[in-house]
Amino acid sequence: MHPAKRDRFSAGPRPAQWKAVLPARTRIFQAVIPVAAGVPPGAATGAAIAPSVHGLAGILAGVGAAALVAIAIAAIFWAMSITMLLRSIGARAAYPGVPGIQHLEVVVEVNCARTGLKPPRIWVVNADIPNALALGVSPGNGRLVVTTGLLSQLDPMELEAVTAHELLHIGSGEAVTATLLAAFLLPVARLWSGSGRLVYRLLGRGRELAADRRAMSLTCYPPAMISALEKMARRADATTGLLHGAATVTCWIWTVPAGPLPPPQDEPDHPFVRLAALAEL
Repeated sequence: MHPAKRDRFSAGPRPAQWKAVLPARTRIFQAVIPVAAGVPPGAATGAAIAPSVHGLAGILAGVGAAALVAIAIAAIFWAMSITMLLRSIGARAAYPGVPGIQHLEVVVEVNCARTGLKPPRIWVVNADIPNALALGVSPGNGRLVVTTGLLSQLDPMELEAVTAHELLHIGSGEAVTATLLAAFLLPVARLWSGSGRLVYRLLGRGRELAADRRAMSLTCYPPAMISALEKMARRADATTGLLHGAATVTCWIWTVPAGPLPPPQDEPDHPFVRLAALAEL
């Protein structure tokens, strides 16, 4: 072959020029090959993306279903928490035959009128030890638990002070937190004696003393809070026998703790510490 013809035949892009030429050819093949196969342009790309879109939708659907199940479980737990605790402490709904219950209902209504609260339902524990407890799932849906000993051993003014103390827990929302914490730990309370103490720590130390002070400012005769607490503190040792088994999870949310008490100097909610603080007011 003539040298000129060979040079002309071999003339073309040099290696350095192929870098610019190849991408353009690749784009041509990407556009031409699907059309030749009868596939609209872009369909191949969409087909590749579709599986990932479906996978993401499946993940989102799974997360949504799990969230709905969690919400349903939380709602059931929220609704059943009071019932579980009332059963654990052996409380029953108050009825007219309980001695002193009618007077208590009047006292509760008077205190609720002062605080603007909806009167809570009253439940009774058959125990000679004077004590009280507030439960609730909202400030407008509370339960006031009293022992038969509270009804029989406190005078009307003292009963007014103690119920004011517990109603203030309901109105402030503390009873809601206490109820949910105690109900959550109820299944392990039978095996772990420290569950009640944990509830108390999570609620915050000093809450009982604060409620005492607010009750004194709410009632007609402030010294009645002190005399009521004195009567209840005398039975503080016997109060440890009020609760058994899983019910001990509630021991630190009664007016006077229904469990073994630490030394007074270590605990601001010890009844003797509260009495000393109230005497200074």
